[in-house]
Amino acid sequence: MATGYQSARRGILNQHVLLEVGAFAAISCGVIGLTRVLPGYPTAAFFAVAVLITTYHIFSEWLSLLVKTRSSQTVKKLLDLQPDLARLVRNGEETEVPVEQVRVGDVVRIRPGERIPVDGGGCGRGSPRLTSRWSRGSPSRSSAPPGTR
Repeated sequence: MATGYQSARRGILNQHVLLEVGAFAAISCGVIGLTRVLPGYPTAAFFAVAVLITTYHIFSEWLSLLVKTRSSQTVKKLLDLQPDLARLVRNGEETEVPVEQVRVGDVVRIRPGERIPVDGGGCGRGSPRLTSRWSRGSPSRSSAPPGTR
């Protein structure tokens, strides 16, 4: 209820305002029916509508929270796939450095079975066969000739 009130106060009409106005109208009409001023007034129907609107609102908020939680967990899992270290080859020697220290022009050595720490093109040495299942959905290994991105 606080979200709808704050949105209406700021002049923003969204689902919260719409649903809370509808529930408030249904409850108000139900209370009018309880006074028995108007004979044959459908009091029970108004309260049923108020319950239906409130239930829909709570259910939609729950679904929204569920989607946000799952999507943030998926993004976190994707970010965890990147290795923390990269093997740089400088002057014929391999050194492990944090991925943040890799610059354009550095030569990165990737051993069989390792994850690729950075984007880049091939340098012309070796004949890699990379698993592209994460990017293309294909579980098979594909050749990556030098210069492939």
